[in-house]
Amino acid sequence: MTGRPQRPRLTPDEAQEILRLGSNLRLARLAAGLSQRALGRLTATNPTYLSNVEKGGVVGISVLKVSVLAKALGLSGSQLMGELPEETKVRAGEETARRALNRKRHEEYLKRREEKEEQARAEEQAALSAPPPVKKSSTPKKTGPKQGRTRK
Repeated sequence: MTGRPQRPRLTPDEAQEILRLGSNLRLARLAAGLSQRALGRLTATNPTYLSNVEKGGVVGISVLKVSVLAKALGLSGSQLMGELPEETKVRAGEETARRALNRKRHEEYLKRREEKEEQARAEEQAALSAPPPVKKSSTPKKTGPKQGRTRK
């Protein structure tokens, strides 16, 4: 049989370890205030790969890669694979809350901006549909006695 080699089936414990690694990686990354792109730059790792690891979609991650990621996040490989320090979990929660607040503020800003743009469009449409203003003469009307030659 040719083609891709079949992956061995994971035991439930192995699957749990992979999911824990992904979850811990995400929490530690958030606690460090890093995006996947930023962590990828620090560790020469593709952000898509990091996303897949965080979701538990990477089965064959090397011990070296776990060590490099852990070091970039200020942890040991065993901490990243096992139980995270409580401080890291707290910081991750704070960072998640901060990002949620920023996301909410940004959505509110976008809503206000859209409302202003809509109002400006309505005003422009009203100005276009209004009758044209009456044009006044640019030369002032002469009132009073005529100057210069008079008729006889």
